[in-house]
Amino acid sequence: MAKLIRVMILVLGGLLIAGSIYILVTNQDLSRRIAQTRRNQEKAFKEQLVQERFLISHDLDKKYQSDVISFAAMAKRMEAERQRARELEEKLKDQRTEEPKN
Repeated sequence: MAKLIRVMILVLGGLLIAGSIYILVTNQDLSRRIAQTRRNQEKAFKEQLVQERFLISHDLDKKYQSDVISFAAMAKRMEAERQRARELEEKLKDQRTEEPKN
């Protein structure tokens, strides 16, 4: 009977050790898979970030180019208005000098 109890204790101890080893191996595998998933997500996020930065940079370049064109057009309009104002001032000046003095 004592021998049977010792055998049962050894078997149960072996099962406990085997179960513990299984749990440890499973936990390590799960930890490895979680770490791999995290690395994959970080890689995907970084790739998306690079693409978003490229698109934003491209959009800003387009905006800058359109702003430069708009500024040049505005400068031409302002110069044309200045020229027109000078011409009107000269015309008014000429009219004042041509008026007969009474």
